[in-house]
Amino acid sequence: MRLTWIPRLFLLAAGLSVFWSATSPTTYAQGVSCALASGPLPSYAVTSVKEDAQGDINKPIHGEDTPDGTYIRNQTLELMIREAYGVRSYQIIGAPGWVNEREWEIAAKTDDAETQKLKTMNKADIRTERCLLLQSLLADRFKLAVHQESRMEPALTLVVAKGGPRFKEASPTPPGQTPKPPMVMEKGILTFNGYPISGLAAVLSQVMGQTVVDKTGLTGKYEFTIPWTESEFQVTTGAPTDDSAISIFTVLQEQLGLKLEPAKVPTEVIVVDHVEEPAPN
Repeated sequence: MRLTWIPRLFLLAAGLSVFWSATSPTTYAQGVSCALASGPLPSYAVTSVKEDAQGDINKPIHGEDTPDGTYIRNQTLELMIREAYGVRSYQIIGAPGWVNEREWEIAAKTDDAETQKLKTMNKADIRTERCLLLQSLLADRFKLAVHQESRMEPALTLVVAKGGPRFKEASPTPPGQTPKPPMVMEKGILTFNGYPISGLAAVLSQVMGQTVVDKTGLTGKYEFTIPWTESEFQVTTGAPTDDSAISIFTVLQEQLGLKLEPAKVPTEVIVVDHVEEPAPN
């Protein structure tokens, strides 16, 4: 599997939320874990759903939470399921092909009671509430019905290679200075600033399409870089097919002093029982 650098793919691979606050539209949040709700869900009062007929893989994904609603553009239903349930692509089982092919534009508004409720919540509770609102929207407009299972699935463990890690802990941000962004892509280099190895495992999980478990025992926040671009390198999960291709296994071991080993682990999955294409409005 070749990994191609496209801004939206990096966002998805990193496991980042595609939703951001209207007051801080350039700050992305780490994906949160949203449990499958067992009781009544909060819901939007008004929703509009239409297909983005001009869907383009090169267009940026847009997801904006406002004080009284949400606006989504250029997103597949798979991406919305990931956001609603806090899972990655390989954890979604049984979805038809169009779920990851067709893109949608959605506008939704909460009623006054829900808007006031959101205003009283802390950030963690707001994110959970937003997940539940999205679950409700998908059930209503896409007739999405799912259930959760735990399955023993092939996985990879991320461990320290012989010779130890080849990176250092990040230096604290000096007082009065703005912290560096956690991940930066520039000139074919992906730079991690003050990033936990568990976060790297999450990135690898998405791009490799299976669970990657952090077994390094490294608990700090670190600085390191890896090549990640289409024009200069082709990072692959298997053997390189040409001189410009580099195996991701090679990158990890030679540049970071880490390696991936096969394993089987219990993996939580979301099974799609039913889904329908929405009627536009």
